[in-house]
Amino acid sequence: MRGTTVPVVICAILSLWFALAAHAATLELLPAADNTIYEPAPPFDPSSSELNPSNGAGDFIFAGRVADMNEGLRRRALVGFDLAAQIPAGSIITEVTLRLYLSQTITAPVVTTDVSLHRLTSTWGEAASDASGQEGGGANAILGDATWFHAEFDTTLWQLPGGDFLPQASATTAIGDRNLFYTWSEPRMIADAQCWLDDPGQNFGWILLGDESVSATAKRFDSRDSFSFDLTTNRRTLPVLTVTYVPEPDSAGLMMAALLASLGTRRRAVALGNAHARTPFTTSP
Repeated sequence: MRGTTVPVVICAILSLWFALAAHAATLELLPAADNTIYEPAPPFDPSSSELNPSNGAGDFIFAGRVADMNEGLRRRALVGFDLAAQIPAGSIITEVTLRLYLSQTITAPVVTTDVSLHRLTSTWGEAASDASGQEGGGANAILGDATWFHAEFDTTLWQLPGGDFLPQASATTAIGDRNLFYTWSEPRMIADAQCWLDDPGQNFGWILLGDESVSATAKRFDSRDSFSFDLTTNRRTLPVLTVTYVPEPDSAGLMMAALLASLGTRRRAVALGNAHARTPFTTSP
């Protein structure tokens, strides 16, 4: 009977472990804010709203460089999600995927280029600026908007024009033809999200950088203000962050696990002590 005690205890511990793991949950989060910062054409005047485009309430966000006819200026998208408002504190994040819908790109021919996520290191703003038409040129910045020079117009400057962010990308995805969903999902994104959950004061979201080494690489994605649907999947084209996490086990569950582990250790020690009193197993000479 004693010989079956240890396996039974181990099974009980494993059952408890799997029961806790079964509580893993998956959420789809919409952005708390998004915006595009537009590199302005000279002359530069950080104090002028007309010379500092933004697009806080626009339907689209942009990443990459525009064509040479538009001076090859850079566009960078900002996107942030409020994890702490929807995921219990103490949870362990196990998977993170960002999904964006590409609604426009330079065609004839379609150029596939990388778009990377970089973790932002400063707070930034989304106000009511709303570009017209295809939105590629942005709109006059409104008080509180992020611009190329400002984290928040016209009171708080970035440390460097173009945004404050970590140099190493959290994830990179090749972006090709339009009217398709694209996803980013790499381990550094999990680390970013876990940091933001554990310390919401450090949650400034990501900045999207396209290929800025050459012109005509700009990609246009639908923003959180878009009302569009993808006709193929019949899904909204809003940005979505999918997060899988395991909630922090409650104290009762942890105590039960500790009790079972202790019981298993004690039973195993007794069994080994009895075994030592028996004739040891030996091989024939």
